[in-house]
Amino acid sequence: GIQKLLGSNDFIPSILKFDTNKVKEKTRKKVNKDYINNDDFTFERVNKASKVAGPLVLWVKSQVKFAHLLDSVEPMTKEIKDLKVKLSKKQKQAEELTKTVTELEKKIEEYKAEYQRMVQKITELKNEMAIVEESMGRAKKLLTDLSDENSRWTAET
Repeated sequence: GIQKLLGSNDFIPSILKFDTNKVKEKTRKKVNKDYINNDDFTFERVNKASKVAGPLVLWVKSQVKFAHLLDSVEPMTKEIKDLKVKLSKKQKQAEELTKTVTELEKKIEEYKAEYQRMVQKITELKNEMAIVEESMGRAKKLLTDLSDENSRWTAET
């Protein structure tokens, strides 16, 4: 069984493609209990029996240790992933707010320009009113003078 497995053509590729992330805690505990905690499961003992299986013992032990490390790091990895999602959302929100601020600043500038135009128009209208009032004053004076002249002529005749 074992010799046939070790000699198969897909054994080495399967070792190279082995994904430690998929080793569940239950499997790790079983391997620890059944093999790693067994005093006979050492590199020296197994290597005497098979030069191929000896390094495999070291590989299994390192994979189990690595799987244990992955389990202990998993909550932190999940938290980092969650934080990256939150960061992405906050960055998007910041971009939207920056865009809104830019639009509002543009509108403020437009309103300032419009206000300037209105103030200028008001100044022009005030100047026109002053000219009209001055003209009206002269016209009133002229009417008064003409009325006085008319009264004088009427009185003379």
